[in-house]
Amino acid sequence: MLRSPLLTVVVPAHNEEREIVHSISRMMATFSVIDYRIVVVDDGSTDQTSEVIGTAQFGDRVDLLAVSKNRGKGNAL
Repeated sequence: MLRSPLLTVVVPAHNEEREIVHSISRMMATFSVIDYRIVVVDDGSTDQTSEVIGTAQFGDRVDLLAVSKNRGKGNAL
């Protein structure tokens, strides 16, 4: 039986290629003692946000959902 993580964090991101890896790395360090998952929602970024997340070495605790058109933080959440 698959077990759900204790904590799931949804991170809306729009044009955050410069900061997203640092932000996710800090979260991962903070949550290191619990079972967690981080879901990054790229909300129609026009920079390389999705590519940066896709090439980072986060392992299986970080998922990326990419939306083609920016619709705002509320929609991303």
